[in-house]
Amino acid sequence: MDRVLAPAGFTRTGLLWNRTFDSIVEVIDLQVSKAGDSVTVNAGVFDPDLHAQVWGQRLQDAMVEEPFCVVRSRIGLLAGDRDLWWSVEDPEAANRIGEALTRYVLPFLLDSRSPVVMERTLEKIATRYPLPRLYLAALKHRRGDVQGACAVLLELQERALGGWRDKAADLASRLGCVRESGKR
Repeated sequence: MDRVLAPAGFTRTGLLWNRTFDSIVEVIDLQVSKAGDSVTVNAGVFDPDLHAQVWGQRLQDAMVEEPFCVVRSRIGLLAGDRDLWWSVEDPEAANRIGEALTRYVLPFLLDSRSPVVMERTLEKIATRYPLPRLYLAALKHRRGDVQGACAVLLELQERALGGWRDKAADLASRLGCVRESGKR
């Protein structure tokens, strides 16, 4: 992977690569299976300002890990419609992973730097999971769609359970969303 990622400007720590573009951090990690016999690639785009808005604090880590990314994907989903793993015993695995990085992951990261693409991506996946909905609301708010942001958060507060409901209410309060009853 270094053969492809180092010339593209990524720095490496262990199985994690980061590249910074303006304030955006592009993240790639090599995930080893629980059995240790195969690997896959995860990728994402981290926006520190969006993260701080959603979580109320800045991430302090020197290297950003993929789970912290606003927009994330596995290489198999970028390449097709299924998960993709390579055997660690396959002598061609490194070449195949390098080709897949070049063909699928790097273009995904390049496209996903755009707030418009981030928002579009989150709209596709945000119906199933609370965290993408929080990021979607923050993106809408950032571009001036306060009403849209508040609508996403209100719906999340009505549907989510436990801590996610509380997180949505906290973000709604920080974004200035007002409930219909007039309460924040």
